[in-house]
Parts: sequence; structure tokens; C-alpha cells
Amino acid sequence: MAPEQRPCRSCGAPVVFAKHERTGKAGPLVRDPHGTFRVWPDDGGYLYGKASDADPEGARYSSHFADCPAAQRWRERIARGGGTKA
Repeated sequence: MAPEQRPCRSCGAPVVFAKHERTGKAGPLVRDPHGTFRVWPDDGGYLYGKASDADPEGARYSSHFADCPAAQRWRERIARGGGTKA
């Protein structure tokens, strides 16, 4: 089951929020056929982690922070403890 996409509050791009499998930090991801992450369901939410070439099936994702025009503003907000929901 694919995660639900919703619009970024800054630029409107369709994003998926998931927690990193190791750090537990949530982040916005965008579907990208060349992306380096994969996403899977976990306890009512989603986790993401490094995709491998050995796992060619399924959607790939990239961090939305790499292409959102408002990424720097969100990074500053996160650094101040203001959350990640882009």
C-alpha cells in the first residue's frame, strides 16, 4: 500500500511524511524514480530508509528538502524546534 501524498504547505508539491528507520526523525519525501529511499508501513505510519539495487520493485523517493523552494526556511524552523510538516 502506497503512503498518502499531501501537498507541501510551502510549494504545493505532493509529499509523503515518514520517519527515518534509524533516527526516527520525520521528513517530507517526494516520489522520484532515481531516488535513494524506499518507504514502508509501520504502526499506522511510515518509515523510510536507503533503497538498494537488490530491491528494484516499489516506488523510490527523495528528500523534499532537496527541491522545495522554502527548504531553508523549514530547516531554520526545525532547528528552532518548530516541527517538520512542510
